[in-house]
Amino acid sequence: PVWDAALASFTLERRLSDTMAIAGGPNYEEGQIGRDGDMNAFRLFGLMGIFRYDNTTNPLDPRQGQRFSISATPYYSALDSNSFTRILAIGTSYFDIIGNGDSVLALRTALGSSPGADRDKITLDKRFYAGGGGSVRGYTYQSIGPRDAANRPLGGASLVEASVEWRQRLTRSW
Repeated sequence: PVWDAALASFTLERRLSDTMAIAGGPNYEEGQIGRDGDMNAFRLFGLMGIFRYDNTTNPLDPRQGQRFSISATPYYSALDSNSFTRILAIGTSYFDIIGNGDSVLALRTALGSSPGADRDKITLDKRFYAGGGGSVRGYTYQSIGPRDAANRPLGGASLVEASVEWRQRLTRSW
């Protein structure tokens, strides 16, 4: 999508413990978004909230532990009086199979939903897209899902992803 926008947000984060944090705050977005010159104006007011849990052994190379986050942002569209809430939950688990960190089973799941509006009432950037290294490996970034007549991803009002990955250390640097 091509877009032209102004964004403003204010976020406060509070650590609840070594493994948990919450964050939240208001946001405002105004501009145009679209494809091939077919631009649609938008003006959104939102209130974002996030809960995060992470007890993994290493933030960059987790060998065991779990991560979970859930975010919810209710949006109000001032231009068409539409409202919806974008909710996304992501969970990962890492299992050190042998006990030395060389063989790790990684499980990931993501669930998203935008109750309150049909897909076409949600701006392109707030829709859910799947595909790519952080989503579904082996597919082009944001390429999975419904498509328009020109075969471009439309995004969706919901999302379900799951993956299983085996990570094997062969040598110290491989």
